[in-house]
Parts: sequence; structure tokens; C-alpha cells
Amino acid sequence: MRRISVTLAAAAVVVTALAGCSTSGSTNEAQTSTPPAATAEATSAVAADVPVVPAVDISAPTVGQCWTLPDTTSADTWHAWAGGPAVGCAATHTAVTFGVAAFSAEEAYPAEGVAYSGPVRAALDSGCYPPAVDKQVVGTRVYRYMYFPTAEQWSAGARWARCDLSILALGPTAGTALAPLTQSQDEIIAAAHTSYQKCLTQQGDPSTVGPATSSADATWVDCAGVYTWKFADGWKMTEGTYPGEEKTKATEQQVCKSVRDILLGAYTAVSWPTQADWDAGLRSVQCWISYRG
Repeated sequence: MRRISVTLAAAAVVVTALAGCSTSGSTNEAQTSTPPAATAEATSAVAADVPVVPAVDISAPTVGQCWTLPDTTSADTWHAWAGGPAVGCAATHTAVTFGVAAFSAEEAYPAEGVAYSGPVRAALDSGCYPPAVDKQVVGTRVYRYMYFPTAEQWSAGARWARCDLSILALGPTAGTALAPLTQSQDEIIAAAHTSYQKCLTQQGDPSTVGPATSSADATWVDCAGVYTWKFADGWKMTEGTYPGEEKTKATEQQVCKSVRDILLGAYTAVSWPTQADWDAGLRSVQCWISYRG
């Protein structure tokens, strides 16, 4: 854990002690006076022995900052950002901040694995998961990741969460690679459904085998080319607590019915959140399509 700098306080004590030794208990100026040069050297030597410890940085991130995120595994496991500092957006980077959630000073630290308080959840929904962005990026390779300050930063006064965008690279659907970003956060969100929609190819009859969205045998591909499955529609459920599997299935019927009605002759596959998904913030129902050959 980093410590708050004590260099100035220590130097002040040293100077006070030296001044006390030079004047206490004597009126003999010749015996007590110290040449200015010697005093400066002694003070400098003592101060040099005191380590300069940087203060904890609690400054909030800003929208548009760029970062180097190694892969999706890091993003899924980091509660607080564990990468390097922000980089220039002209440099190679794999994440960009699109939102910042702010919390009140009274909030306790949202520790990993602990349910968020109502105010923290509301701030995250507003800063990291606003409905307008949900609608544009759901079902695409544009992923959103959120990072809290460290516990040390929180204790020092940091009250924010950083909300970043990253793009899953084309390749095996079980892969963790991220694509280098070349657009701003607003451009990425606007292009999500035209440039980064999810399409995959895989073996197997789509009448019996649904989309393998996390498999070494399936591959994310550009939707402009040939694919087996394509994301068609999705909906983020907004209930405050997990509504149960029956309600999520009912929502799926609503979301995918229009797809089935419009795309007659196509196979459809659906997915809905489990309790574990819900607790992790994954609350969307998804409908996929595969055209019959």
C-alpha cells in the first residue's frame, strides 16, 4: 500500500531540532554558531534520507481517454483497473472511456462479490448502461467494461467508476483478443450494428445446433460475408431483481416473435439470462437467426 508523503513534515522536525541544538544552554556565540553552508548540507542530507512517497491519485477519469486492455479475461476479472495509465488515442489502444459514474461521499466501497447498494446501482445504470447505448450495442462485438477505484483510492476520496468500450476481435468465439480501436467512443457506438454486429460460422445443422458463442469450433466473422448465425434482436430486462426463468423466457417469446414472423423460413435461436448472469449485470434476452440453405 502506498503511503502519504511525510517528507515536508520530517524536514521541518529536523530543522527545528537543529535550531534547538544551536542555541540551547549557551550564550557563547563562538561555540554555538554554525556556518550557513554546513547547516544547508546537514539539512539536505537528512531530507535525502526520507523517501518521497507519491500521494494516492484519486482524480476521476474523463470521457474520451484511451487505454490498453490486454484481453477480455483481464476485463472480466479486474474489479479495479490494473493496467497502465491512459495513452494517447493516436497510439495503439483497445479501450476508450465512454462514461463515468459518480457516487456520493457517504457510499461504502463496492467490494467485489458484494451486492451493490441502490444508489450505486442507479449510478452505474446511468453512467455505464444507459438505455440509449444498450439499444445500439446489444448483440454486437462492442463490449462494455466497468472499473471501480482501488480500495486505497476510495479511502482517499475517489468516488467514481470508469465505463469503457472495447471491440471483440474476429476469430474463435472462445477467444479473448480485442481489436485495436481506430474510432472515438461516439463513432464506435454509432457503427455498432453496421460494422460490429455479431455473426459466426460453425459446423452442425442449425436446425438442431444453436449458435456457439463461446467455442473453439465457432468463429466470429464479418457479417458482410458468409455466416451460419447472425444476431437479430435483443432486449435488456429492467426489473430490479432477477424475475425468474419463466419471466425471462416469456420476454424471449416477445422479443423473438417479430423476428420469426418477418423472417419466415429462417431458424431462430434464443438465449436469456440466468441468475448468475443477472448478478454479473448481463440482463439481455437475445435472438439469433440462421437462414435455411
